[in-house]
Order: sequence, then structure tokens, then C-alpha cells
Amino acid sequence: MSIRLRLAVVATVAVLSSGQVWGQFTSGQIVVLRSGDGSLALTSSATAVFVDQYSPTTAGQAAPSYTVAVPVPVSTNSGSGLTIGGTATTEGQITRSANSQFLIVAGYNALVGAATPSGSGGAAVNRIFSQIGSTGSVTFPVAGITAFGGTNVRSATTDDGTNYWGAGGNSGTSTFTTTTAAGTGTTVQSTVMNTRMVSIQNGQLYFSTASGTQGIYKVGTGTPTTTASATLLVGTSSANTQAFAVAPSGTTVYVTDDRSASSDGGVQK
Repeated sequence: MSIRLRLAVVATVAVLSSGQVWGQFTSGQIVVLRSGDGSLALTSSATAVFVDQYSPTTAGQAAPSYTVAVPVPVSTNSGSGLTIGGTATTEGQITRSANSQFLIVAGYNALVGAATPSGSGGAAVNRIFSQIGSTGSVTFPVAGITAFGGTNVRSATTDDGTNYWGAGGNSGTSTFTTTTAAGTGTTVQSTVMNTRMVSIQNGQLYFSTASGTQGIYKVGTGTPTTTASATLLVGTSSANTQAFAVAPSGTTVYVTDDRSASSDGGVQK
């Protein structure tokens, strides 16, 4: 049995405000993305996605307290349904919307089992964003994306379900809306092309990269939807940077590093 989990470091049931219970998601819990259902060994082929909720205070929790199965495509480029590569370590990032109402996952509009969807052109296999609401409902507000072709689509985020931003291996940071054809979107920054997590925190758009000058970058001011500059907020040297969380002060950043523990991997401050 093979299941890959990715901790939603910045989406620690951030869909909820303290003390609220909406549907099956509960405040104070941890949400992870899981690729595969455990019935088959994971490969680079397109794999179904699940979002699981766990308690941070329950030791040895054998099963999630709640699971959302993200619908898979019924046909390639159908405009609904999402898969990710089963063994791609940079895919499957979960982000929280700026208004704390949604979890966002980016992936491929490719059939389960399709060979290495990351290597396909964006027109041949569209990229797609899924949006998970507080009750566990799943929608696909941005489909037909041809950006991030020939490489991994890694993450996406939104302000309040109006504007969306995506990150991938070769397209910098692009923005999309639900009211226009997705296509390649609008490029916000292309100074740093190989990006991993894109996230809005404290009203500001950021992204991470483990290529070139590695670290966490600030994009323009606020949540830009036109061309903006990418400014290094904090460098992460040789860290294999993935998800991150920026404190409200803007002076403290927590970064996940997926290197081994012996190589200083884990969570860094």
C-alpha cells in the first residue's frame, strides 16, 4: 500500500474561525492532502486526491476524522475533476483563501492513471484549480488552464473566490479569474520562474522557490493582478523550500524543508 501525505502547514483548518464548526471541518484541526487510496503503489501517473482532517492532540490517530474526496475527471479536459502526480514531491500544496473560507488545490484535468501529466502540454492536458468549502463541497472555479505546460503545477490560492493565483515549474506567478477564459492567465511576475507555493497571508501575496536565489518572495503590494515586482523576503539557502507561514509582523517566517532530518529538513524559523 502506498499513500503520500502532504501537511497543510498554512491551512491548519484555517477554513474556520476559532470556536466554529461548519459541516465536518472543525477549528483547531490539521488538514493534509493525500494522493492515492492505498489500493495501488504510487507512480508518476495521475492519481486521485483526498483531503484529510486530523487532531493535533490525538496521539497515534489511525484514521482521519473527516475526509473530502476531490472528484476526478470523467474525461480529459472536461472542466471538472482533478488529479496530481502520485510521486511528485512538489505538487499537492494546499493553501487557504485570504478570507479563510476555502482550501485551494491545483492539479491536472487528467484521467486517473494518465502517464506523467506534468510532462504534458497545457493544451493537451489542462491544469485546473479545485476549491473546497467549509462544508466539504468541492468546486472547480478555474479550469482550462494552459499555463504550466510541460512541468508541474504546484499550488494555487484565492482572495475570496474572485481572483486566483497559480504557481508552477516554468510560468512565474499568474493570475486567473472565474469570469474569463483561463488559458495562460495574466502574468504577475516572471522574474522567478520556478515557483512552489503561492499564498496570500496578512493581505499580501507571497511565493516560495527552491531554485536560483531560494526563499520566500513578496509579490508587489497586497494582491496584485497586473505586473508587479518579486522581492526576496527571506532567503533559505540550500533548503528544499515548500510551504511557509508569515507572521503578522512580517518579520518571522516558518518554512517547511523536505530534506531529511539529518540534512536539517523539517520546519525552520
